[in-house]
Amino acid sequence: MVGKGREKTGSGSVTMTMEGRVLALDEGGSEVIIDSEVRLTGKIVRFGRGMIESISAEIFKEFRVRFTAKLLQEGQGGEGNAAERDGEELNLLPLLFRAFRSWILRVFGRG
Repeated sequence: MVGKGREKTGSGSVTMTMEGRVLALDEGGSEVIIDSEVRLTGKIVRFGRGMIESISAEIFKEFRVRFTAKLLQEGQGGEGNAAERDGEELNLLPLLFRAFRSWILRVFGRG
């Protein structure tokens, strides 16, 4: 999976590549393993590694929630809401707020 984004103003951009594998577990169920690489250019790099890691963590949480919902929906033979969310763009503002809160708590020793 490849995702790309560009600042509306300025020259900043982000590119993410993600590869996933699904492994069957001996006791039943599955494990999903994700490897990713994120490349940032422009002003966003000024935020620093800690803030960028917080943002990445929030994006992956959202991915996990959406992916789980899609798998559960497909497992039940339905299309429903999971299909409606295919290709839906992420609203980054709530993700940024959660990432900022998480970063602040970690910086001040509460996370």
